Amino acid sequence: MKPEILFLEDASTVLPILPLLEPHFTIHKLAEGKGAEAVPEDVAARIRGMLATTNRGVGESLIDALPKLEMIAVPGGHMHRFPLQLLRHRGIRLTNAPAISVDDVADLVIGLLLAAARRIGEGDRFIRAGKWLEGGFPFATRVSGKKIGIAGLGRIGRRVGRRAEGFAMDIHYHEPAAFDDVTYRFCPDLLEMAGAVDFLVITCPTIPETHHMVDKAVLAALGPEGILVNVVRHCVDMEALTKALADGTVGAAALDVFDDEPHVPEAFLAAENVVVSPHAAWKTKEGRMIFAQLAADNLCAYFDGKPLLTPVI
Repeated sequence: MKPEILFLEDASTVLPILPLLEPHFTIHKLAEGKGAEAVPEDVAARIRGMLATTNRGVGESLIDALPKLEMIAVPGGHMHRFPLQLLRHRGIRLTNAPAISVDDVADLVIGLLLAAARRIGEGDRFIRAGKWLEGGFPFATRVSGKKIGIAGLGRIGRRVGRRAEGFAMDIHYHEPAAFDDVTYRFCPDLLEMAGAVDFLVITCPTIPETHHMVDKAVLAALGPEGILVNVVRHCVDMEALTKALADGTVGAAALDVFDDEPHVPEAFLAAENVVVSPHAAWKTKEGRMIFAQLAADNLCAYFDGKPLLTPVI
């Protein structure tokens, strides 16, 4: 008999994973917006595995409703929407996909930086509105050879650094401690780094220590010619950023994430010096397939009695 698993459907993360799972499991779907109450008791009593997503996460009430749950596979890297303490207490295994999309994210970081500095979106709107017929387009900012500060030199930050090398940038990075294996300029103080660079890129993890680390003071240090690029939620004080962009404290921003997604502050939408992206840094067709395959492989490995490929717990 096939193990029975619960698939938490997530409209914002459509994965080509069901064909990979159907030969091996009996799958029960839990629609987006539905919780433990939507799982019939007889089904809940048989569920041994789960496929969840980082966007939707898993609440404690759902975990509590599944007495035989043994394993959760997540086709993504962020774990902040999962009750890790409860999972450890129950002995429930958890896997993720921690490094699949790092190149995709790093690619978009550079794309966002170019879009903000070279005013690509603004230029597109300028032509479509017929304004080119009325006069020339304003000057933009050069990217090559400038100073870039990377807050968080993890997997993604390092990939951003490699790409920045291709633009002959002077690369600075902020971390609690210096790394011996990079030649970039180490900056233990984020405020100091912001004052020394032209572009500030945020790629640090979403943890309590990084909450709103980019605040009013950091934005002021970045300055009226500076550009902020952010692909990490909750690390930037969005209210402070809104004010800094409006009054010219900061030159421009390129944002792939927002605190209350999918709701984006109107001030960002109305500003010409802001590039917005719908949390799409990781969203490539190629990456999506790798995410799906790894989650399926982890589920199959667990129920075949083999080692997990990418265990979290």
